Amino acid sequence: MLAIGYVSLHGGNVFKVLSFIVFILLIISCSELNIRNIDCSVDEDCPSGSSCINKICRFKDDLIIDCSETCKDDETCKDGECIVNDNNCKLKSDCTEIGFTCHTDTGNCVECLEDKDCSTENKFCDQVSFTCKNREVIQGCNSGSGCSIGEHCENEICVASWKSISLGEKHTCAIKENGELFCWGSNELGQLGIPLNKSSNNVSIPKKVGEYNDWISVSSGKSHTCGIRAEAASKIGALYCWGSNSTSELGTGNSPQVKYIPELVNNQSKWLSVSSGDGYTCGITCKTSECKMRDLLCWGKNEDKQLGNGNSDKENMPKKVTTFNNVLKVVTGVNHTCAIDETEDRNLLYCWGKNENHKLGQNKNAPSPLLVDSSNWDHISASANNTCGIKFRSGKTSGWAYCWGSNEYGQLGRVSYGDSLGYEYDNSVIKEGVEEEEEDIFENIQSGYNYSCGINDSQLYCWGSNSHNQLANEDITDKVNIATLVPLSSGMIPSSISVNKFSEFPHTCSIINKSIYCWGAGSYGQLGDGQIQINSIVSIPKKILEP
Repeated sequence: MLAIGYVSLHGGNVFKVLSFIVFILLIISCSELNIRNIDCSVDEDCPSGSSCINKICRFKDDLIIDCSETCKDDETCKDGECIVNDNNCKLKSDCTEIGFTCHTDTGNCVECLEDKDCSTENKFCDQVSFTCKNREVIQGCNSGSGCSIGEHCENEICVASWKSISLGEKHTCAIKENGELFCWGSNELGQLGIPLNKSSNNVSIPKKVGEYNDWISVSSGKSHTCGIRAEAASKIGALYCWGSNSTSELGTGNSPQVKYIPELVNNQSKWLSVSSGDGYTCGITCKTSECKMRDLLCWGKNEDKQLGNGNSDKENMPKKVTTFNNVLKVVTGVNHTCAIDETEDRNLLYCWGKNENHKLGQNKNAPSPLLVDSSNWDHISASANNTCGIKFRSGKTSGWAYCWGSNEYGQLGRVSYGDSLGYEYDNSVIKEGVEEEEEDIFENIQSGYNYSCGINDSQLYCWGSNSHNQLANEDITDKVNIATLVPLSSGMIPSSISVNKFSEFPHTCSIINKSIYCWGAGSYGQLGDGQIQINSIVSIPKKILEP
């Protein structure tokens, strides 16, 4: 044949040669097709190199056939094979035999094998305790068991368990129950604690800060962040800060201007708490091993005397505020600071700095701590234009809530708008739809930028401006002057609330059932939902993505 082809080609009859080649190829193709379409019952019925799939001999390099049209009503097409739907399971927990999980398409309990498909969420697993999430094989759980420390079981998936959260102007940071710290949002000034070469300016999914798992607290400032690391079971530890250092707010000296990774603040290891403000920071240290005596230190910007040292000089290192000997709590705002000092019989409230809108609670500026009230205070929160606090009720985990300062948007919760108000004993925050004796009771309250939020009796309330849906209530188009219930689904129980005290484009986050939900403005990824879009707004609580 080759000789004939050569002669024909040599003679110029190219068409005859090509026709002959096509004829030979058709014979070979038809022969192989016949082999591939042999009926079979078992693999032994098929030629070498092929297998019996769906009663037809198929070679390994064959494309998977779409058998969906040939499968019966009680069958599902999987990898070219019709599988009978037993419909004996809906969830992984329905499969009681060890080593099996539920295939949600077929309703069958299938064996967990390492090569099972994980292209569709929650379908297969690679071990008894593993399942699919985000297209990856991960450890699963059943009836609350099987999760690592720092995680909990939710819909048979192990998800992060969070214990604390703090919001900056454009970023968010939170600590898991296992001590890991994560941050997300804007990293323009290093406030996420992520090396510059590992991050873009904006990060929309929680990113772990370093490799540590011993963080006990975190506080997000306007453009910087501080946190405390401590040994297991200890309530005190070493202080680290990172981000913008333009006004020495990191407490590590005047340079560098930006720090992208956590840096140790002095060599003390007795820091109890820290609060990061707008260009300045304050923290509490223990003077004794049992922390029964505590000092307050502040540093950074001091133009409005917010450091409490009696002058307006900036401090580039932590400096003691001499007024206090046993301070319990401290909070920083934009240009004012408040603290609770413990005495023998009660906890006194002090504020200092700029008295814009009467947010110090008194009718004057204060270059050093000014006594606001001698009642027994349990909680305090400060923001750009307001201050909120809770008075202690003996034997109770909740107390009477008060807010003072600007009331332009009803953020004081006093059924009124307009004039700024100082602290007044008989003007407390009022909640909607509750009995009169319970209307001003809160377990936690936070003062944000022109709005406030609080928690009581496993319910979340917000009030004030709703310019960017920071109140998580679509029924409020502009503002509301009474503490209004945030509509949460049944079974959603908030344990903490964190607000944005710096920005007129605020966001809000809450830990609900150990998971974090965020809402409001999200242009920089600060909501942790994977979205980075200018003028992005989320109007209802949305769960952050898993780190």
